[in-house]
Amino acid sequence: MPGKYLKLIISGTYFHQRLKYVTLKNWTADRVGYKVRPTHPNNYTIKPNVGIMGPNESVLIRVLLYRYSEQTFKQKHFLELFASPIENDDISDAEMLKNLEKNKDAPAYVRLPIRFRIGAAEETPESTEENQKVKKLPKSLLSKFGGGNKPSKQEKGKKGIAGDQLGKKASHGKLTIKGGKSYESSSEKEAAQLLPVEEQVAKEVERDKMALDVNDKKEQEDESDASGTKSSNDYFNDILSHPDTLFWLLCVLLLLVLISRN
Repeated sequence: MPGKYLKLIISGTYFHQRLKYVTLKNWTADRVGYKVRPTHPNNYTIKPNVGIMGPNESVLIRVLLYRYSEQTFKQKHFLELFASPIENDDISDAEMLKNLEKNKDAPAYVRLPIRFRIGAAEETPESTEENQKVKKLPKSLLSKFGGGNKPSKQEKGKKGIAGDQLGKKASHGKLTIKGGKSYESSSEKEAAQLLPVEEQVAKEVERDKMALDVNDKKEQEDESDASGTKSSNDYFNDILSHPDTLFWLLCVLLLLVLISRN
């Protein structure tokens, strides 16, 4: 048994939704009903969260972290998988899905730890051919749905063992994002998360400062033009408001005319 469990790494930028893909495949020869749910449903959207797979059929599960805060990153989140072989061919798919939705007490077959990192906000799903096996679903370990019976004490005691099956026969690169960065302390993580916000604020401040400088320069030019116009108008108004000054000015002009004629 490997000592290190497989983890679902959800990466993204601060204040943005984070999307992760998980591939689930039925390796048995029977039809299998499945249900996927998070331990903190208020923070996630899982699509599809319930369904039926045929033999050797796979389905792509979208795990979207759409609501979170600083406290969310300090909590322990898990993605739980419930599954059951459909041995009764007479039961319809709709009835099987209804039974899967109602049964909430069955032990989880896989309990996948969720970890958070700063990185790309969105992940592109890989093709099915490139995906390796995530987990085989043997009948002996599958929980049966639709019976309406609560798990026995023995089943409850095996819940921890069922969770330990998490990392067996799995591909480590399947449920992780490459290039993830680890942080030694919560303060370093918080600083890294806030870095994009600080850069954005700095850019906005610089943009506002440049806009203010342009406005100040334009106001100074307008004031200069208005000042020059006002000075000329004031000069002529002063002459017209003083008759003596106007009289002597006319005398000087008349004298200049006489001199020029002589």
